[in-house]
Amino acid sequence: MGISLILNLIILGIGLFSAIGYLIQRSDNKHNLKQALENNQAIRQLTEDEYLLLKPYLDDKSLVRPYKYQSSLVSYDVSVISGSCVRHSFSTNGAESTYYFVIGDIEVFLPYGMDSYTAADNIAEVVFTEQYAFVVSINGYDLATAKAECDAQGSRDEQWHTGGHGQFKTISDEDIAQLEQQEHDPDLDPLIHQAKHRRCEILAQRDETPFESERYNKSNLGILTVIFWVMATIMAIIYSDDNDSWLLIISGISAVCAIIFYFHRPKRHRGKVNRIKGTIEEQDPTIQTMLIGDSLMVSYPKHWQGILPEKTNIDNDMDIAVTEKSVLRYGHSLSISKEIEQYGPPAFWGRNCALFITGLILSGVIYVFSSSLYDDVLVSYRILTSKISSWHIMDQSMLKNATIKSGDTVDIELLGASCAVTTDYRCDQIFITDEIVDDSELGTPLPNWAEKQANGSLIVTKRDSQIEILENYERMYASMLGNTNNYNNNRQIYTKLLDVQNIVAAIDEACTTDNGTCTELKDTLLILMTDQDDKEFATWQALSDFVKQQNSLNIIVYIRSANAIENLFATLSRDIFAQRKELLKTLLQQQQASPNSLSLTILNSQSDVATPFVQSQRSLSSYKEWMNNYSAMLHGLGTVKIAGLVSAITYHEDGSVAHMTINPSYRYQFDGHHNVSVIVVNTGIFAIILLVTVLQLVIWISKMVSNKRRLQRIQADYHNLILS
Repeated sequence: MGISLILNLIILGIGLFSAIGYLIQRSDNKHNLKQALENNQAIRQLTEDEYLLLKPYLDDKSLVRPYKYQSSLVSYDVSVISGSCVRHSFSTNGAESTYYFVIGDIEVFLPYGMDSYTAADNIAEVVFTEQYAFVVSINGYDLATAKAECDAQGSRDEQWHTGGHGQFKTISDEDIAQLEQQEHDPDLDPLIHQAKHRRCEILAQRDETPFESERYNKSNLGILTVIFWVMATIMAIIYSDDNDSWLLIISGISAVCAIIFYFHRPKRHRGKVNRIKGTIEEQDPTIQTMLIGDSLMVSYPKHWQGILPEKTNIDNDMDIAVTEKSVLRYGHSLSISKEIEQYGPPAFWGRNCALFITGLILSGVIYVFSSSLYDDVLVSYRILTSKISSWHIMDQSMLKNATIKSGDTVDIELLGASCAVTTDYRCDQIFITDEIVDDSELGTPLPNWAEKQANGSLIVTKRDSQIEILENYERMYASMLGNTNNYNNNRQIYTKLLDVQNIVAAIDEACTTDNGTCTELKDTLLILMTDQDDKEFATWQALSDFVKQQNSLNIIVYIRSANAIENLFATLSRDIFAQRKELLKTLLQQQQASPNSLSLTILNSQSDVATPFVQSQRSLSSYKEWMNNYSAMLHGLGTVKIAGLVSAITYHEDGSVAHMTINPSYRYQFDGHHNVSVIVVNTGIFAIILLVTVLQLVIWISKMVSNKRRLQRIQADYHNLILS
């Protein structure tokens, strides 16, 4: 769901960015229009006829949508603009919601479909409103010409949809006669010739036959099926985690809706078919279209390509579907109806493809988000085939010799457990053994100074009245010198370092050989002691001898100096910690590798085991806790408490348990039939989705194979058929 949210946010961001860009562009257009009005140079005045042709657009809001309605013109001045004509649009939900045209950086409205007269470069005459300009002429085509063509196109559309008998072409026979009566004009000869020879006539209109209607996909597209299927799956996944019965009810209702919509067939009214006769003027085999007469562009089936003539000089009888303008019959040789009657309708596999892809995605989602899917299947199988056994194990002998099977549930609580030494911060693999390892190799205990540091008694500080007197004195002195601000910004905090003789003794004990850390530690203390009472020590030995003569020596230092000494001691102890840690790990690894040990792998959880977590290498208290935990495990005192489902189990040659994988999810910690419904539902949903996905794939492939065979049989019948 996180991925879905991110994708939605990305899409929303792109949409907002596009919308902002669109609005900025419209704002620039308004600025350009304002400048055009200020610099307007009229070439003439709008005529009365032109105004009457524009008036419907000034009176009716619906005619100018999606442009903003303007009820009047700024003036009757006609201006000239030029440039390319660009259509800008903004889409939402995959559909164009608004658009506008621009010529020469001016937003224009093209009435009566004048955009059909645009070219790469345009010269247009316009009149202005406060929001945009009306085009009254473009590239030599005026409003009257555009309206006449628009009306003619409207008449042709009406004739086509009603099946009105008669010629269906741009230039009527009367227009041809008038053209022929005009004085001889060479430019008119091709037009007259074309008008005479390009013929298309509607003969009659009828309803589709039952066979012709079979070319449609009578099933739905599967969109609602996919939506409810996805909803049912999501609710089931959430139910498997929340165990809320309402989620299961919603999932069930969604599944029922998905099934209903899958088998639902929407009602489809039979379409109309026009019977025509006409000449084929041109054909485009790349997109399977051809021009009949001078204006009727129709499509034809792809398998008719190569059979239909590219051009004809005589009229041919055809049936054309009114809505799609697709050829259903050509002469007496090619007929969709006959093909369906003889070979059956084509199989439509788009919905099966969509459902297969959806099922594939949902299967992946369940597999990813349901981490216990394998175990759910295992439990469901055990429920159906045999009884699930529950084991409460309190000792190692019972665990090793129990006849536990995959799919059983266990509740283990016993001693002798240890975490795998491969990591300090997780305990997802546990070893159980009764073998005790000799840890005498650890040798001598920790040095005295390290013990003191662990107890917090080596570096001890405190603030007392002497510190307060010193800080007050420095504050008063700074005030007398007028340096109060500088003092406040740069003042150092003091503390009293107690029992310096213990620190010196610890350095003498730790630094038997010189190294960089010891040298730095000695130098730091030499500087601090030199600052006390103007004493000066030439060597570390001199300082050590002096301190040993004192019963109790405390010195005032900066806090940062005390912290520096503590950090240097931590650096000295790090090597000791590392050596002992590796030795303990080696001993524990030997114990875990014992043939008598068995191991547990814990899935998706951290078991309740005494775990040697080390939070800081510099903290000796953490180190001692780590040591105590490992020492306890070496001596068989580590405890484990885990309950869950046995996902997998292996045995030694003697039949004793060698390894178990346990899923500690709450759903498997049941007594009787608690949480069984969750497991069964999760398994059932996945099985159903997998079954439906495979079924849709099989149907999809079978339909494609069926279509291919059907097409091969049709093409075999049309073999060597070429029409003219």
